Amino acid sequence: MLPIDLPTAWPTSVRRFAEGIVGSKPAKQIEFFAQMGAANTASSVSISDKPALNGTIDTLVPDPLLNNLFTGTLAPNLLPAAITDATHPPLTLYFDNTAMTDLWLAITWRA
Repeated sequence: MLPIDLPTAWPTSVRRFAEGIVGSKPAKQIEFFAQMGAANTASSVSISDKPALNGTIDTLVPDPLLNNLFTGTLAPNLLPAAITDATHPPLTLYFDNTAMTDLWLAITWRA
């Protein structure tokens, strides 16, 4: 499993910027774009909020229109708040495939 903590992983400047605009509202959507390594044979990548992949599961699949980048969105019930504090814990995500050479997140904020 490859864990990523959000929004803790975001640079401090991004957290401060987001907090000033959206406060503690959750993100509207998070999209993933993953470039897989040459040796990858998987047809999908599972993402979960639980290490054993037994929580909410989302899937990244190849998109032929994006040169087969693996793409997908985060389930609405997992969308993190713009800030992390006592009432808004960070979101940790687990991936079942670590063959990604690059992983990008596109975050849409609520206004």
